[in-house]
Amino acid sequence: MPISTCDIYQYTIYLQTKTIKTISQASTEHRSNFYTKTLEANHSYKPEPTVYRPSSQPLDATTTYRNGFTYKKDAEIVKPIRQKAELSSTVVLSMQTLCTEAISRDWLTKFAQLNWC
Repeated sequence: MPISTCDIYQYTIYLQTKTIKTISQASTEHRSNFYTKTLEANHSYKPEPTVYRPSSQPLDATTTYRNGFTYKKDAEIVKPIRQKAELSSTVVLSMQTLCTEAISRDWLTKFAQLNWC
């Protein structure tokens, strides 16, 4: 049995809907994991103990906290995670907008007018 244009069209709509749901779900899980990890990191934060150094030894990026992290490492870890979370939510919103606009446009009626379905 040959595949009709209507079958292809319906399958395309199905794939778009499935993709939106998958992307939204992944983004939601990513955001909840990000916030959970951020809260855990904030509660486990321990400030650096006061250490007196002579002026010839300035505080550098390798000065560690009690938990082993450095100032520089903390900044490098937190910033990319935050940027990634913001980027993924932006991508999801733009994908949803594109798919919604594409589905709701006139081309649905054009298919019906051509009697392909």
